[in-house]
Formats: sequence, C-alpha cells, structure tokens
Amino acid sequence: MKVYIFTHESLDNLKINIDFNYKKYKECSNGWIKGYLGYDPFVEFNKSVGEFELDPQAKEIENTKILYTAMKNISDSEATDERLWAGLSHNVCWDFMRKSLEYEMENNSRIEFSLELY
Repeated sequence: MKVYIFTHESLDNLKINIDFNYKKYKECSNGWIKGYLGYDPFVEFNKSVGEFELDPQAKEIENTKILYTAMKNISDSEATDERLWAGLSHNVCWDFMRKSLEYEMENNSRIEFSLELY
C-alpha cells in the first residue's frame, strides 16, 4: 500500500495557521487541504506498507497492533517523522480520524468541538 506524507512546508503551514483552518476538519473530504494551500501537499512515502484499516471504535491498542504490523518495515527515524503521521491522518486515515474524533466527542463531555457531518 502506498502512503503519502506531508512536505515540511505544508505541515508547517497547516500548523502555523491552525486558528484559520481548524474548522475545515469538520468536512467529510480532505479536498480542502489542496485548495487551502494552493498545491498538493503530499509526497509519496519512500516505502510501501502493508494494507490496513483502522476501527475508530476499537481500543487504541488494537489499532496500534494493526499499524505496527502494516508498517513493521519502516525504520525508527521514519517512524518518528511527524510528516508521516500527519500525512496518514490527513490522507489515507482521514475518515478514521474524523470518525474517531466523533466517537471520542460522543463519549467524552470535555470535548466541545462538534463535527457537522455533511
């Protein structure tokens, strides 16, 4: 399975401007990212990983095992690269991220950011 990571510039741009773009995370599609930045922020990760599908209602340890199995061929330095995890959550795992966030909000009264599913 091919995965995509953010460029350094793209990730920095999203982080610096979070006050302006955080409401975009309510959108069902990640298409806003290219429009917001004005270019495709993703580059192909240099290794293939195993196929995986995460469950937003599963325990974190279960999803961790799935990711570990799928990505066991990456190096420690690759595994600590923020661009990989941000790229996954903003691309391949976009639906998982949103559903997981929605599930957490429904089950935790301290989280006030509500998703409006379109």
